[in-house]
Amino acid sequence: MATAEMETMEETKRDGVFLGTVIGAASGALLALLLAPKSGKELREDLAEKLQVLQEKGSELLQTAKEKVSETAQVVQEQSTQLVDKAHEATDRVADASHNLLNRASSATQEAASATHQAVDGASDAAHRTLDQADKTVKSYN
Repeated sequence: MATAEMETMEETKRDGVFLGTVIGAASGALLALLLAPKSGKELREDLAEKLQVLQEKGSELLQTAKEKVSETAQVVQEQSTQLVDKAHEATDRVADASHNLLNRASSATQEAASATHQAVDGASDAAHRTLDQADKTVKSYN
């Protein structure tokens, strides 16, 4: 696994532990308030105060989550851009290699065609000379 992925997993675990701690503390505080012998007014004030603290902690957790999502999205975008660039480079290399091979094959084919044409011309010339020689020989016997 990549280092960035491992760090992200560790941060997620820490965030989960932190969230569990906050929820546990809030639950404990709520139980303590409800079970403590207080007047209704005091209990309401304490509950309102604890609710305010919980709202602040919730807002902090929400902000942290937003930041983590933003950071993760940025990392994913950068990595995908790098992958796309590498894919383009690989495609370009393959295209260049294919063009080079096609050019070499075309050159080899042209050279083979030229050599074949020269061989055929040579064989044709030799055949004509042989026929001319045979014709002369036949005429000399007549």
